[in-house]
Amino acid sequence: MTIRTITVTISEALYLQLEAALRSSALSIDTVVTQSLERTIPPQLISLLSTELRTKLDMIGQLSDEVLRAIALSMAPLARGARIDNLIARKQDGSLTPEQQTKLTALSAESEALWCARPTPSPC
Repeated sequence: MTIRTITVTISEALYLQLEAALRSSALSIDTVVTQSLERTIPPQLISLLSTELRTKLDMIGQLSDEVLRAIALSMAPLARGARIDNLIARKQDGSLTPEQQTKLTALSAESEALWCARPTPSPC
């Protein structure tokens, strides 16, 4: 393992915390700082992933929160689809209540919005 020496500028308050940590332990300043950095900087697990998966993760990282939410919501399409199918069947046989019609309209609009928000090309 290569060892590197760096110079870091820190605030007086942080330096005083570092001094206090050194006084309460028998460790060197190098050891205390190194241990602190090792605990706070996550390992580079990304380097262990395939190029294809890294590319996909990079693409996901560029999506807005709104699109990510839509994708997450779309992960349960079977339940939503079953509910819509049930409401459509009720509408066709004339037993759909006004509340159920409102729900059907909302679910249909939500499903269409999710479809259009997909990161892959869609007909919207």
